[in-house]
Amino acid sequence: MRMRSFSGPASLLLSFALLFTTRGVSADFPPVNPAELKITSVPNQPGAAAFILAHEEIDDDLLHFQSVYMRIKVLTEAGREHANIELPYNDRTFDIAAVHGRTIHADGTIIPFEGKPFEKVIVKGKDLRYKVKSFTMPDVQVGSIIEYRYEIRYNDNILIPPKWTLQETMYQQYVHYVFKPSDDDVLLAHGRIGHGHAWTWHTPRNEEPVKGKDKIEITLKDVPAFIEDDYMPPGDILKYYVYFYYQSARSSDEFWKDEGKFWNKDVEQFAKKSDAIAGELAQIVSPSDTPEQKVRKIYAYVGKLENTTYLPSRSDQEKKALGLKASKNASDVLRQKTGNRDEITRVFLAMVRQAGIPAYSMIVTSRDNSFFMPQLMDFDQLDHEIAIVQLDGKDVFLDPGTRFCPYGMLYWKYSAARGLRQTPDLKGAAIAESALGSYSDANTTRTLKVKLNENGQAEGTLQIKYEGQEALRRRLKAVKTDAAGRTKDLEDEVKAVLPGNAEVSLSNQPDFSSDGALIAEFKITAPVLISAGKRVLLPAHLLAASQPERFPHAERKYPVYFDYPYTESDDVYITLPPMLQVQSLPAPSKTTLEYAAYGNSYDQSNNQLLVRRKLIMNGNIFETQRYSELQNFYRATRASDTQQLLLKVSGNASGN
Repeated sequence: MRMRSFSGPASLLLSFALLFTTRGVSADFPPVNPAELKITSVPNQPGAAAFILAHEEIDDDLLHFQSVYMRIKVLTEAGREHANIELPYNDRTFDIAAVHGRTIHADGTIIPFEGKPFEKVIVKGKDLRYKVKSFTMPDVQVGSIIEYRYEIRYNDNILIPPKWTLQETMYQQYVHYVFKPSDDDVLLAHGRIGHGHAWTWHTPRNEEPVKGKDKIEITLKDVPAFIEDDYMPPGDILKYYVYFYYQSARSSDEFWKDEGKFWNKDVEQFAKKSDAIAGELAQIVSPSDTPEQKVRKIYAYVGKLENTTYLPSRSDQEKKALGLKASKNASDVLRQKTGNRDEITRVFLAMVRQAGIPAYSMIVTSRDNSFFMPQLMDFDQLDHEIAIVQLDGKDVFLDPGTRFCPYGMLYWKYSAARGLRQTPDLKGAAIAESALGSYSDANTTRTLKVKLNENGQAEGTLQIKYEGQEALRRRLKAVKTDAAGRTKDLEDEVKAVLPGNAEVSLSNQPDFSSDGALIAEFKITAPVLISAGKRVLLPAHLLAASQPERFPHAERKYPVYFDYPYTESDDVYITLPPMLQVQSLPAPSKTTLEYAAYGNSYDQSNNQLLVRRKLIMNGNIFETQRYSELQNFYRATRASDTQQLLLKVSGNASGN
């Protein structure tokens, strides 16, 4: 029996990097079509800057390559941006051999691409190094046709069933995809053998791929453009697609039952009890601690282990110099004081169990990119492990493998996410969903104290306290930059909410190294007053008035999708100059739904104003049937946020 291995990490790459170039494939292009040269617009997408005349891909698991052919018509000046092409790939597995292309002007003039792609590293990690090859098509003008083809080859010892994304941000006139699967037996994840292939699909008119003798193909015409919208689920799960996989089971239920057993075995072997774990545990917890106290102490301990997921990858030479080897179990991780996020999660699991407390692992699909699809029999769609501890008979979901994640919550990407959870008998796993969390897990509290001067400027301080998800996402972003980058990110965030031309400078050093509240303090100066003769207008909510309308469109095609529930709280203290007096204050407002609430209030004492605002959203996904209700809620909050305070000018002062 011949057998080839199937590489999981390589398959994940295909979701965003199937576009690659040629080696051994002719660079010949089809004859120029005079009718295409005359096209100036496309009825299927009015106002489009460009559209795809033809998009063809071949995925060959027999010869180990993928190839792509694209023909794009440029309709407007903005469409010229499609001359810039980027090809991301993992150079540990893939090899881009050549690129061929040409530009065809509206008069039929052909200009071949004769340049050399520019290459740079964009991501480095364990067993991965993503590069991008970029190039620019020559002399692209309005009316031009951009035409190119390319191919990528991958290692002979792996097979990659493709994941076709059939929609682009441009309308496609013609689409043709071909998959030539291997007829060998396939070594899948967990050492399982795959026999044959299958697919799941979502297409414009429910058009299923056609199976031939040695290939599967699909041809589509008039594929609409995929239009991005604010606050929508990950685009990849909404676009038309065909996802292939090599089979090891007759049904998805059988597949996930079997995969659950293999994954459960991996977890149990890694998290098995040992004297090393017991010895380390004795240094952390006390026999008199309650179960929750023990779990909290263990959580804090593993959070201090070196988490390699958030560090640059080490070379083999560096690992050797440090005496580091691949960890086979939790004891190895404890001995070396280092591990990736899933290894640290399993160490936590092992230590909690050693303390006599029931604990289980769960592996989920990260919902920032996709959702778990049971019909897709591919274990590699599951990408992160979390822990479940039972305290007082209740499940407590924890995320020890995500750096800086506070005890008691999951990083939002892994909350309300589906995947496999270990069964109570620890002999298998079943499909389950993790906890979402609530609005109290993501707090932003802003306190603004300003004095207005006679020139209409507000000068003062702003303190922002980020908690839970809000602090975590900023800390994880901060890991990827330096101190100057962190400062700029925070200052730019504040500038975006203040009136135009605001001056903002960070005045403290926020603690990016812990999992507690992240507190940032700023000095600000901003023009806020608008003159109206002997009266002056002042935005009632200085921290919210500049925010754009959330849902301006009358209709919604896709569900509304927030990353997580959240709370915003603002206290704004304003000191007026002697020559300004409040003539009128808006009435307090309140708007509530079963899953959301908004309220504000206004108080005055002599020349002091206090404006308070609070917004709570306790949901994260809303079907289109609820769009109108949600839209009306945010319209009401915006109407209140954009109110003006009417001030009266006394003496010779005036605003600007």
